[in-house]
Amino acid sequence: MKIEKIIYVFFLSLLFFNKPSNAQYHKLIDTNKLWNYYDCYAGPPPNYTTLYRFATDTIINGKKYFIPETTQDSVHWTKKKYYFREVDSTKRIYLLYNNSEGLIYDFSLNAGDSVTILNPLCGANPSVTIHALSIDSVQIDGAYRKIINADNSCTWVEGIGDKLGLYHPGYTITGTCLSLVCYYENNSLKYANPSYNSCFQVFASINEKENQKEILLKNNKNNFYILQAKSRFEEIVLFNILGEKIKLYTPLSNQCEIDMSIFNPGVYFLSGRTDDKLFFNIKIIKS
Repeated sequence: MKIEKIIYVFFLSLLFFNKPSNAQYHKLIDTNKLWNYYDCYAGPPPNYTTLYRFATDTIINGKKYFIPETTQDSVHWTKKKYYFREVDSTKRIYLLYNNSEGLIYDFSLNAGDSVTILNPLCGANPSVTIHALSIDSVQIDGAYRKIINADNSCTWVEGIGDKLGLYHPGYTITGTCLSLVCYYENNSLKYANPSYNSCFQVFASINEKENQKEILLKNNKNNFYILQAKSRFEEIVLFNILGEKIKLYTPLSNQCEIDMSIFNPGVYFLSGRTDDKLFFNIKIIKS
């Protein structure tokens, strides 16, 4: 699988520095945040981006926990059966699953420090000791946030979490692979992974150059497009850059008309498949 590296956004004013941040602690758990993680497990396509958020909270044994929710179409959200709890004073985050709670993040670490991580999602697997190898900082909206580079493939960014998944620390089960594609705060994009051409990587089995061999997008007139293929389209979905599903087309022919005049200016993605199993993902920039 080849994914064309197109840097259309890179950290949006995020600058790295080789110094620890002494600024105010930035919470990880916040109902105004959204994470896009791509399933990079080397299984059969199509692979999807899964969106994560914390929309609700609950009280368990007198402690406040937040419930993660996930979706692959931005419409049908599923509540997970594990819970996150954050203690601001210690800069620690805990995960509760099946009545077992374990520490999965400790943002108080400095270079050379270590901490024992116990991720209850791993079941009977033993705890893991994480060693902080180095400390960096990242600037987001003028404020510095701590980055902990550790062993066990851990890179923690304060307020964002692990680049390999919110529940990645201490998760030793094989056969899984996540990669942070985009991260938002208050619906504002703060990070976009340059290895992907979309924040919402719906189908990743074909890149844009390969699509152009089989799929033709004509700009017939201002903000009006015609999508053509050699075979019949089964389904075409229009997404915005947030990964929100805003239009579904089922033309059942080898041509589909796309009227973009009713949408706001921005970046959009047409994703879908044809009846000969061609998956495609095409970017449209509406001015």
